[in-house]
This record gives sequence, structure tokens and C-alpha cells, in this order.
Amino acid sequence: MSSAAIDQRERRVFIGSHSGVLIALSLDAGQLLWSVQTSGRLMSSPILVIMAFHEQCTKRLTVIIGSFDQAFYVICAQNGRILLRRSLNSGYISNQVAFDSNSSFYVSTNSGQLIKLS
Repeated sequence: MSSAAIDQRERRVFIGSHSGVLIALSLDAGQLLWSVQTSGRLMSSPILVIMAFHEQCTKRLTVIIGSFDQAFYVICAQNGRILLRRSLNSGYISNQVAFDSNSSFYVSTNSGQLIKLS
């Protein structure tokens, strides 16, 4: 299981599992808000990033997580919809995805590559 990412404003926590499921729980009641299945184990820790407007994610907060299926996912924190799945075709992502102010993502793979995605 991955480390948790916490959204204090909306009182939610996001956790990835070895079975490839990302879940969102209420911090107050522990109630399952949503879950989404990915194609690989989620070992990296999710990060929360405010993105540009997307019609399927009106509050703009997204959860970004890397997977053992050689991809990273951008998922709407509000409803669990997968907004983007980006395949790397090179190893699997086992570390946290990094994000910078220029809207670029950085991921490292088990094969030792550091990949920048814009």
C-alpha cells in the first residue's frame, strides 16, 4: 500500500493499493467516497495537484499516482474519474510523481530513467 495523500480542505484521504485500486476516504467518518481500478500495483505515493479546468473535474483538484503498469494516472479527486493515463513504455514507476510550476511531471522508473512529461 502507498503512503496517503491528505486533502485537508475537503477532509479526504487518498491511498493506493497493491491490487491497483486507488481509494478516497472521508477523513471524518472513514467512509469510502470512491475507488478506481488501475492496471498495476500502486506503490508510489499519490500527490495532489490543482490542474487547469477539465469538464469532468470541475473542482480542478487531481490525484496523480504512478503504477507498476508502466503508466501514471491523473485522477479527479472529486469523483475518481481517470482524466489521463500516460504510458511510459520503460520500467515501472515505484516512486512518487513530481510536478513543477510549469505543468511538467517527472517520474523515475525501476530501470533508472528520469522522465519529464509536459
